[in-house]
Amino acid sequence: LLPQNLRVSVFLATMPPKALETTRKFMNNPFRILVNRNELTLEGINHFYGNVEKEQWELNTLCDLYETLALTQSVLFMNSRREVEWLIVQTRDQNYMASGTHCDMDKNKTSIIMKELLSGSAR
Repeated sequence: LLPQNLRVSVFLATMPPKALETTRKFMNNPFRILVNRNELTLEGINHFYGNVEKEQWELNTLCDLYETLALTQSVLFMNSRREVEWLIVQTRDQNYMASGTHCDMDKNKTSIIMKELLSGSAR
């Protein structure tokens, strides 16, 4: 059903056996990089979870983390497109270099934002 010259790429942080089997159905001679879960390393990456009682305190808590921990770069996951856009505006208003992306964003803009993140120009 799929054209022979179609290039398919699948990137997953975890690959359950059922998902791996599904990829075999539509990929010809796939190149796979599989890493044993026990061998994964997040060395140099710190994870933080903050249980903030009220939503209106979240931005101040984030700014406190930036100041206290002297974070040079971070990745934040939000629940909605609206929250991503709100956080970008708010952090920029606090004089932080901020970028954000979400599924509804233009792919060219997303590409630019990812380059900013990888180059270190976005915090």
